[in-house]
Amino acid sequence: MERQSWRHRHRRGQSSEQFTVDGPFTLAQIQPGSQVVIEDFADLDSSLRCQLQGYGILPGRQVTVLQHAPETVVQVEYTELAFEAEIACKVLVRPL
Repeated sequence: MERQSWRHRHRRGQSSEQFTVDGPFTLAQIQPGSQVVIEDFADLDSSLRCQLQGYGILPGRQVTVLQHAPETVVQVEYTELAFEAEIACKVLVRPL
């Protein structure tokens, strides 16, 4: 239900990004406790992209979103990583 209303707002032109119910979404949009697959990165400079990849945030990698406050925290295998909102909004994911 929540995803449908979100999609509806975007269809009415309130955002320039095009998303469907199946994704892509950003880490910031995923409910805590959900498992997702990293799809890509949006508008990240190459040094930050390399740093994220060094921590295991790679396209095709499965992660679990743990929380969004005060920071977005994900679990990658046995490691928990915290992201500022600016970065979490640029990591594109697909829900499992």
